[in-house]
Amino acid sequence: MIRKEGYLKKLEEIREIIEKYGDNETIRLKMEETEREIEVFSMMILFVGGFSAGKSALLNKFIDRDLLSENQKPETAVASEVVYSVREYAELFYKSGETGEVTFSEADEADPRSLHFKRYHVNSPILKKYKEYTFVDMPGFNSGIESHNEAILQYAEAGNAYILVIDCEDGEVKASVQDFVEEIRQYEHNLAIAVSKGDKKTSGSLEEIRANIEETANDLFGEVIMVATTSKFEEDTVAKVERMIASFEEQKVFEDRIRPFFYELENYGQALLDTVKSASSMDSTEADKTIREKKKSLDRLKMDKEREAKNLHASYVNTVKPNILTDIEDALLAKAEFLAEQLKAGEDSFSRSVNNTIRPVMVSSLQHHREENFNEFLQGFDFSSTFDNDSMDNFVAEVKAKYNSAKGIIDKIQENIPHEAGKGKGKENANAAYKTAVGVLAAATTVVAPWLEVVLLFLPEIMQVVGFFGKGYEKSKLTSMVRERIIPDLMSKISETIDPDLLELEKQDMAFIEESYKAKIQNEIDAMESAEQMKNEKKTEFELLMKNVEEDQNDLKEIVGNL
Repeated sequence: MIRKEGYLKKLEEIREIIEKYGDNETIRLKMEETEREIEVFSMMILFVGGFSAGKSALLNKFIDRDLLSENQKPETAVASEVVYSVREYAELFYKSGETGEVTFSEADEADPRSLHFKRYHVNSPILKKYKEYTFVDMPGFNSGIESHNEAILQYAEAGNAYILVIDCEDGEVKASVQDFVEEIRQYEHNLAIAVSKGDKKTSGSLEEIRANIEETANDLFGEVIMVATTSKFEEDTVAKVERMIASFEEQKVFEDRIRPFFYELENYGQALLDTVKSASSMDSTEADKTIREKKKSLDRLKMDKEREAKNLHASYVNTVKPNILTDIEDALLAKAEFLAEQLKAGEDSFSRSVNNTIRPVMVSSLQHHREENFNEFLQGFDFSSTFDNDSMDNFVAEVKAKYNSAKGIIDKIQENIPHEAGKGKGKENANAAYKTAVGVLAAATTVVAPWLEVVLLFLPEIMQVVGFFGKGYEKSKLTSMVRERIIPDLMSKISETIDPDLLELEKQDMAFIEESYKAKIQNEIDAMESAEQMKNEKKTEFELLMKNVEEDQNDLKEIVGNL
């Protein structure tokens, strides 16, 4: 059972502090978002493995129901989610965006080609024990490139644990499974391994297989991975699956997900309280002077914006795109001999191998180089001239409303604010909150999907250069063809394909910078107007306010610090 009550209580304590200073819409919305994240959080455990590895059978055994079909054809496989519910029914999520509620039998008969995924709501005693969990029966690694890509990219960010099912008849962790394990490592998820169909082996040979797989898994991950033998005919299989689930440390997974939201709340709260303090200490002369300065800053921004737009464009053209292409080409060249072997085996094998090679590289490379480029760009700005300890509220609200898909820019800019909330622990918190809020992985997986579609459509045309997919050629000649003809043609197509999406990302990054400056300047003016109002307060009221604000800042820091 995930312990959420303590976090909800701390959220209420933060709300009580913030509401003393009026209805701050930005922080109120952030608290509502945090509360939703806490309440709806569920562990998502993905059952993954090759086709016919026994994933569906293992999940059926676990829930004590013959729910999931164990005889699907590879080309008809779609992801199937299983959750607890008192009322039993199924939901169909179509690729068109539509959804529908049906019976279990109707769900089984639905055309998989039109489905995004299925969700079964099951009244099962074991699922009742895991109310806050979603179990996902994933398509097999060899269930078709398109369906596997779709499922992996869909669940890469949402899933937080994997049970890798390996048929004991395989006897080892095959190369295709190793490639997948390497890929999920970059998503930082938990892993346990179930060696299935244990009833087909003697206990001695089964243990030898389990130990061999465990050794391979530990070497791949650099840590101890739980490996257990299972069989749908053995009663202790359910207990073994429960031990796997327990190994995922659900509370830690939950806390790692939720803490960044509290760090972000603390940053917003500290900025608000700093604004109250600074605004309360200014007289009208200082306020009027600052307002005049900020109006001039807006004029300077118009000229700076044009110059920085050129710099950002040059960086995307000369740095981001070349680095992404280099990463992809290096990955393909490193596997040239393997790709030559797959080319000889046929079009499907070659296409699958190219896809499996470039997909994780595309995701990680785009994620890394875009984030690195944008961070370097921000470091070149001097925010101190437009940020003095004043209110963040209007800036945050406006940027969120217009550019919600990349709201993490608020936190990145906030690192440059010269007040105590941006130092020490506050800066560390802002970094953690930024990585969670920006969602660079989600953006990368969204952009990469159409790139892969273009590559897969283009591959048959490229492979015509070797005729009949390499049959009759020596391996060395095929390898040379892969290196000297196929990979260059493929890179040329990829280079052409990614240009529109990189241009769109560049426009988004520039829009963030432009809007942030405009919003900050207006925010400064609003803060100065607030200072004129506050200066009329009596001195005793001012001193009492300062004392209360400092106490609230300390309380806010302590609440989040004790998470």
